[in-house]
Amino acid sequence: DALTKGLMEAGFAVTASWPVNTEAEGSLHIRDKAAANSTIFLACRPRTDGVNADQDVYWEDVEPEVARAVRKRFNEFKEAGISGVDLYLASFGPALEEFSRHWPLKRGTPREMPEERRRRAQQELFDDEWDPYAATPEDALDAARREVKRRRLEDLTHLKADADLDASTAFFVLAWDAFRAPVFSYDEALRLARAVGADLDGDVIGRLAGKKGSDIHLWDSAHRAAKGTLGPADGSNGMDASPPLMLEDLRDEWTLAGRRHQSAKVEEQALHGQTGGSEMKTNRTVVGVDTAKRVFQLHWVDVETGEIVDLKLTRAKFLEHFANRVPCVVAMEACGGSQHWARQLLELGHEPWLLPAKAVRPFVSGNKNDAHDARAIWTAAQMPGIKIVAVKSEEQQAILALHRMRQQLVKFRTAQINGLRGLLTEYGEVMAQGRAGMRRGMAEALERIAERLPAMVIDTLREQWARVGRLDEEIGEIERRIGVWHRGSADSKRIAEIPGVGVLTATAVVAAMGDPSAFRSGREFAAWLGLVPRHDGTGGRVRMLGISKRGDKYLRTLLIHGARSVLTHAKAPPEWAVRLAERRPPNVVTVALANKTARTIWALLAHDRAYQANFVSQPT
Repeated sequence: DALTKGLMEAGFAVTASWPVNTEAEGSLHIRDKAAANSTIFLACRPRTDGVNADQDVYWEDVEPEVARAVRKRFNEFKEAGISGVDLYLASFGPALEEFSRHWPLKRGTPREMPEERRRRAQQELFDDEWDPYAATPEDALDAARREVKRRRLEDLTHLKADADLDASTAFFVLAWDAFRAPVFSYDEALRLARAVGADLDGDVIGRLAGKKGSDIHLWDSAHRAAKGTLGPADGSNGMDASPPLMLEDLRDEWTLAGRRHQSAKVEEQALHGQTGGSEMKTNRTVVGVDTAKRVFQLHWVDVETGEIVDLKLTRAKFLEHFANRVPCVVAMEACGGSQHWARQLLELGHEPWLLPAKAVRPFVSGNKNDAHDARAIWTAAQMPGIKIVAVKSEEQQAILALHRMRQQLVKFRTAQINGLRGLLTEYGEVMAQGRAGMRRGMAEALERIAERLPAMVIDTLREQWARVGRLDEEIGEIERRIGVWHRGSADSKRIAEIPGVGVLTATAVVAAMGDPSAFRSGREFAAWLGLVPRHDGTGGRVRMLGISKRGDKYLRTLLIHGARSVLTHAKAPPEWAVRLAERRPPNVVTVALANKTARTIWALLAHDRAYQANFVSQPT
């Protein structure tokens, strides 16, 4: 840079250049070092066209011509057997020829002062004034490096677009290609990192290489494994192999390079198209989040740098973190509180994925802790066929909360009645089954045993029986509130027209299903409820067992009870169910009708149709 600038300021122009081999083969002082074998011979002549003093020439206009001049001589250098760092040096000649022909040049946009110069300027080691709009020969050298980098990546990886490799991988490949040695100068590494768009101190040092004095030492896989960075520990392939390096090797070892390769993009999109959830965006970061009351553990791999990040956040900092990052996919287990965080993340522009805990558990490796759980969630989100739980609105969750509280009160009431029935049996009082039988005989039973037992026991038994009455009132009040919401919900009223679907079933299904489009078909919805046979097979033979009983037990119970009431009390039960009952057990027929009801519910909600008793679906 200084030599060429001095020549041009003295009125000379570079008219020709040749790389000249100046080192003997096998020279001991360059063995195992990134030393060049050649020197650039520049032919300079006084300018005859004068200096461009009357017009402004901008570097941005000249840069494409510099790149074109380098491309023109590139193949010539390769055919001459020039390779490695000498290929970069050889490209400097045509770049400086074109640059000096237009000297002096200006920049249309200012450039930042290099960190090294800024530090030295603060120490008053530079007397000349920094001009951010001045174009220097170093700009031409950078353009030459970028052009050679682009052409070498095409030759080494067979990629026509170097954007298919992340900056760190491109640096590693080109470092082996250019220097042919694991040790090379920091200044040369800095220039190469600048050419590929990598941050030498952030992306390379500490992850792919170490810095010792003024040299950079590339690490092999064993060293990187010991340091906890990427790469197999055996050092057998990929980035640790000698050039030429092929993309297939890189893809096996370097995680991000494989993810960013075009074929991997197509494959990943195809796989995630089968999930039933949102299609995977390969250009968006996937963040695995393990939630808790006060601490949130995050795990992700940066799509630009390949950096693996584990981050722990407090509850107060969780949303603040996602408010300050670009939209991404946030994968969480579908557990307590996950629906709330999913809604909050949706408002911030992110795409939340709620994964079933059963799908995440196989990917937890080692001892269970927050970091391993977050990594397992991140891994499960990449798997094909993973089902994503639909995000529910606060209104839907409110109705589900009413159902859960009602269910809890029913359990309390059943337990209270069974407890009283057992106590009275100890004194010879046995009553008919059910709440109705208990209600008819309770008063008389208490009168009969009042003559034999202490008053304090009788009073306590009366209080316990009164509690059953209060539970009846509380359950009735919740059912009244559910009925009010049912009358205001078009979806709930629509599916309540189906035989065997009452207010409780209709409201619970609408609230639990969330978005009907989360299911590809009515059969998938029925399978989600556990109303399909369980399979068991080996050696090519598959046996059909009882129902799987997966999913929401409460919804499955409501649908089965509704189907049983249709078969028992309906004036005209379905003909196919009547024929099936002639050859199959009653419970099999009941579950079959419940399955049919579930598929009908999905069809009405997914296609926004009203119930028709004799409707026959037509293939599309």
